[in-house]
Order: sequence, then C-alpha cells, then structure tokens
Amino acid sequence: MMENPLQQLLKLSDAEQEERGTQHTPREIHQQPEIWDNTQQRVINKRADLEAFFRSFLQEKNRQVILSGAGTSEFAGICVESLFRSGLRSPTQVSSSPRLVTLPEEVFPPDHTVLLVSFARSGGSPESIGAFLSAEKLATRVRHLVITCNDEGALARMARESKEAVVVVLDERANDRGLAMTSSLTAMVIAAQSIAFWERASEYDDIFPRLVAAAREVLERFPELLDRLCREGFERGVFLGDGNDYGAAVESHLKLQELTCGKVMCTYETFLGLRHGPEAVIDEETLVVAFLSADPFVRRYQVELLEELRQKQLGKVILGVGSSIDASITTLCDAVVEYPAVPPSLAAPVNVLVGQMLGLFRSISFGFKPDSPSPTGVIHRVVKGVQVYDRATYLQDGVFRVVAES
Repeated sequence: MMENPLQQLLKLSDAEQEERGTQHTPREIHQQPEIWDNTQQRVINKRADLEAFFRSFLQEKNRQVILSGAGTSEFAGICVESLFRSGLRSPTQVSSSPRLVTLPEEVFPPDHTVLLVSFARSGGSPESIGAFLSAEKLATRVRHLVITCNDEGALARMARESKEAVVVVLDERANDRGLAMTSSLTAMVIAAQSIAFWERASEYDDIFPRLVAAAREVLERFPELLDRLCREGFERGVFLGDGNDYGAAVESHLKLQELTCGKVMCTYETFLGLRHGPEAVIDEETLVVAFLSADPFVRRYQVELLEELRQKQLGKVILGVGSSIDASITTLCDAVVEYPAVPPSLAAPVNVLVGQMLGLFRSISFGFKPDSPSPTGVIHRVVKGVQVYDRATYLQDGVFRVVAES
C-alpha cells in the first residue's frame, strides 16, 4: 500500500527533516494514538488518589471548578468543560491563566472552595505559575489538579509542595518539541476525559479503544485528502463545532493559523453562531471545516447551516468531519473525513487531528518549516518576555512584585 503524505514525511532522512523543519511536528502528530494509550494507563494508575481527592472536594458546600491554561492549554479545558461539570456536579468554567493573573478577583468566587485544573505542556510559563499563585492567595480556599507533560516543570513542582493537590504527569513524548502543541493537547484532553469519568471509570475504559481506533483511521486514511486540499490552496479557514467540539474548532483554528505564520487567517464558531456576523468572513478562498456531531438533534441544526452555505455559495471548500456521515451530509460537502462512531461529547481529540494536519500540510505548501514556521521569530514554542506580577501585593500596597517571568 502506498504511504500517505504524513508517513512519507516520517520516512525522510534526518538531514532532509532538518532542512525542511519537519523533525518533530509530523512525528508528534502521528504518534498520538500511542500516546493516548500511555495517557490512559497513567490516569488508571492515579485513580485511587483522584477518587479520594474528588470525594473530599465534593464535601464542600460552596465549590467551583475552574479549568485553566494559556493558548492551546486553555482550549483543552473547552474540550472537557461539560464533562467536568457533570462529573464533579459543580459549577464549572474555563478561564485562561492570562486572565487569572490579570484580574483574578473577577474569576474566584468569594466564600467558595475552588478546584483549579491547570493544563500545561511544559508547566514553565509565567502565566501558569502566576495563575497557581493567584489562586493560592486570592481564592478563599483552593485545591489543585495539574495535568502536565513535564514532570520537572515549575507547575508540577509547586503542586507537589501543596497539601491539597494531585498531579497527573503525561508521557514525556507528549511534551512537544515542535512549536505547535499537538500530542500535548490531545494527551491532556484524553487524560481529562478519563479523569472526569472518575465515578464511571469502567464506562470510559470501554469507550477509550474506540477513540484510539477513530484516531488511527483519521491518521491513516485522510492525510492524502488533507494534503491535496492544502496544495490546491485556500487563504482563510473557518472551523465550526458545537458542544465539546467547539473546543476542537477553537484549537484547530489556532493550529492552522500559527503553523502558516498567519498567512491563513482563521476563525471559529458554533454552527448557529456563524450566522450572527462571522459568516461575513467566508469568501471564495475560504476552507470551511464542519465538525459534525453524532447527536441527531445537534446535527439537525448543523445540516441546516450547511444547506445555507450551499444556497449562498459560500466558501471554496466545505470539509465535513465526523462519524455516520450519510448522503444528506456528503451532498452538502466538497470532501469528508469520516471515522468510526464515538460518543459526541468525547470526539474533540479525534477532530483536532484534522486541524493539526491541515496546519502541517498548508505550512509545507507555503514553504515554511512546521517545527518553527515563523521566519521572523514572532512566535516561539515558549512565550518570551513576560513578567507576571503579584495581584494581591498590588491590591494591598500598590507595588508591582514579579512572581514569574520568561
């Protein structure tokens, strides 16, 4: 069988990979099903600690769950927000770590116990550290769950020193070396999904192999299609998703945009939300990616939106992504990526693979180096030049005291 374009990149010599800037990103995309297996086992090994931790948290009368991270790490929270809300039977919101260091008092509710769930690839960004410290100082009471790809990161170390914290460290291979977060994002989402099912662990264990099978299907069958779309070209990208797939849409827009160094400008929306203004960005050079829900009620709205796009003749290409794609969908799309059925609330990490490969192949089509696609160095793997100040000290004394910097 002929190798697909992703496999072909992996077969290049070390010298060719270095010259083309593909030493890391293609491998980090391709390895994800294997990383997910490792991730699931690590969560299983932590289940006793997590159960005791959550049962203690649930004894609190006033409680709040905050899912936090910066950039892609924040988007991991969007992919699992509803799962934590139901799994912990608690008010749950996503709030970026930049927001938590800028105006933490707007996020931490008074007289509540906060469970701060921190997602971090390296755990060394000043915002991650600052958000942790803000919670320690400004929340009435705080507990920490840290999901990170770096055992030696500052965030993991601080959490271990806390009396009320659990740290879940993922496979070091998930600590991506390329600029774009790929393995790290989906590994954190898989870990968080499994954790959110802490009271129904066997249910997730039964579903999990289907997620891996779906990911393998996408990575083996569809790189050729996605590479072709990228070589044919498009100048804008619009990603649509509902429920937890909204997180997949947000993350995919960033992957395509950052791996093309902004040459392809992207946005994201829910299917219904697209009508309220954002539809205006879709022109004749726009790729529209529709993450289709397996929930028939949700899909009804999605099909109607796709019918509207067809009627208005909007977009260069409409790409449908999901399971159980029948004729009613294929007639509305120019191309489809279909994979074996998984529960709609858990499909986000599978869908994100499409956004990652679009970013990789479009980057290559422009002649960029995907591992470091910014020729001028505008964006970096780790954000540089950031100082984070202690909000509590400023509120009390008006003094800017640096607590973390890069």
